[in-house]
Amino acid sequence: MSSTGKLRSADAAVAAWSERGGTLEDALIVASQQVESLEATLSSEREWTRLVSIARRTIDPWFATDWPETFDALMLVLPLCRTLDWQCAQCPIGRQQDNRACAHPEVPVTRLGTAISRGEQRRAQTELTVLRSMLRHA
Repeated sequence: MSSTGKLRSADAAVAAWSERGGTLEDALIVASQQVESLEATLSSEREWTRLVSIARRTIDPWFATDWPETFDALMLVLPLCRTLDWQCAQCPIGRQQDNRACAHPEVPVTRLGTAISRGEQRRAQTELTVLRSMLRHA
C-alpha cells in the first residue's frame, strides 16, 4: 500500500494526504500506509534496532515533525489530526478510543511509542496490529 515502503516524516505524510485530496478517506489511507511502513521496520532486526535508538534519544516526544532524527508514534495518524483539526471525538480512531486523543497514555498510538522506546518489539507489534485494525474499522 505504501508508495515508498519507508516511514514518511510527519510533514511528508501530511503532504501525501493533501496531494491525494485532503479528505478523511485520504487521511485514513495515508495513516494505513504509515502503519504498513512501520510494520516493515518492526520486522527487520536492523531497522528495529535503529528505531529504538532514535526513540530513546528523543527528548521531546511531541516533536513528530523531525523524523528520522526523533520518533513520535503520532506521526502515523497526523493526517487524521489535520483533517479533523485535532477534534479527537470526531475522529474515527478517537471514537474507538472513547474519544481519547492518540496522545493519551492508554491508547494504542501512545503504547506503541512507549514500547518502541523501551525496546519491547513484541509489544510494539501488538500495538501496531491494534492500530491497523482500528484504521480498518474507521
